[in-house]
Amino acid sequence: MKQSPTNCGVCAGPLPVQVLGQPRKYCGEGCAAEAKIEHNANWRREHREYAAEYSANWRREHPEYDANWRREHPGYRDNWQRPNPEMAAAYIANWQRANPETVAAVRHRRRARKAANGGSYTAAEWREKVALFANLCAYCGEARPLQVEHKIPISRGGTNDITNIVPACGGCNQRKGRKTAAEFLASSRREICLKRS
Repeated sequence: MKQSPTNCGVCAGPLPVQVLGQPRKYCGEGCAAEAKIEHNANWRREHREYAAEYSANWRREHPEYDANWRREHPGYRDNWQRPNPEMAAAYIANWQRANPETVAAVRHRRRARKAANGGSYTAAEWREKVALFANLCAYCGEARPLQVEHKIPISRGGTNDITNIVPACGGCNQRKGRKTAAEFLASSRREICLKRS
């Protein structure tokens, strides 16, 4: 027969007497809650992609939640960031270096929101789009570092939706500028024809 633990799994204090013959792992509600928080954090670390996608979908379906929570907890961020500015800056910089695709998605979503164009995409959708183009630039077909490129620029009313996005190398993205994809490809063909003649 398996021996029941005699000490709490969190604080190592003595366990209370069993209730109705059910063994207990924790000495009280506080330790049980702490163990659950630790268990959930470990699960999220092990399933980071799924957890991020699930959270993003839930937030998209419940946009009022974040606004209400921030209204109810106005000083939440300041409680840690203001007393620890160097640590906060280092944490943010490290996170941004580790998640460049998410940073780019957030930056483009903000630009689209400011222009009132709408649309958004996730880092996972961006990776799928890059794989669809075999990690090549959509315009020149070269295998270079890729950037998010809007077929119809946000500045000309294009959305930030994944359907309006293609991977492009820095050179093509910069040369395209505010042109639409069709305008850019037409001008590129003219340049190639002029070079050949």
